Amino acid sequence: MPKSSIATKTPLNPIGSKRRGRVKDEEAAAAELALKAYVLKSNPEILADMTEGDLVMQEIGDLVDLTEAPEDAVASLVIDLLHYCEREKIDWTQDVMSRAWERFRSERANEVQER
Repeated sequence: MPKSSIATKTPLNPIGSKRRGRVKDEEAAAAELALKAYVLKSNPEILADMTEGDLVMQEIGDLVDLTEAPEDAVASLVIDLLHYCEREKIDWTQDVMSRAWERFRSERANEVQER
C-alpha cells in the first residue's frame, strides 16, 4: 500500500466532489495515524505492552512518513479539520475550540485532584 499523500506531501488530483471528500477523509485519517504513531514512538512502555509492537510500528511506518515533524502532522490534521468544519458549517472557534479548551481544563483539574 502506498504512503498517504499527507505523509509524503504529494498532492492528489481528485476528480469530482465525492472523490475530493474521500481524499480529504483519507488525509485526515493519515494525519491522525501519524500523530498516534508519534505517541507510540515516544512512549516505549506502551509499545512494550503491545503484542508485536515493533511490527505495528513498522506497518505504520509503511503507511505514513514518521520522519515528518510532529508539528507538521498536527498542522495537517488541523487543516483537514478546518476543511471539515467549513464543509459542515461548524464554527471552529465557538463550537470546537471552546469545547476543546473546556474539556482540556477539566482533564487537567481532574489530574491535579487525583494527585
